[in-house]
Amino acid sequence: MTDQASCDICGAMIDKPNGYQLTTQQVVRSPRFWRDYYERNRQEFVAMGISSYDDLRLSPKRATVVEAIAGEEAPWLVCEQCIHLFDVDRAAHARRFL
Repeated sequence: MTDQASCDICGAMIDKPNGYQLTTQQVVRSPRFWRDYYERNRQEFVAMGISSYDDLRLSPKRATVVEAIAGEEAPWLVCEQCIHLFDVDRAAHARRFL
């Protein structure tokens, strides 16, 4: 049986020892992450009256969303399919998790 952990972006299972480890600061500074986050949570945002990514960027509710995500202290585990959302050196952020 292979040990796995889930990607903090999409939830996909990552076989150990693969994956990338990013800081919360690296995550929240990525515009591509925020666009992807909106798309993954579109139904929830539409229910709040935010019907597009551009609306999210302009909404006062954005601060609440950003604060919730930026409050994460633990490193983020990111899979191969999601690492493209971030401008990072893949080799430097490759994670060999236990």
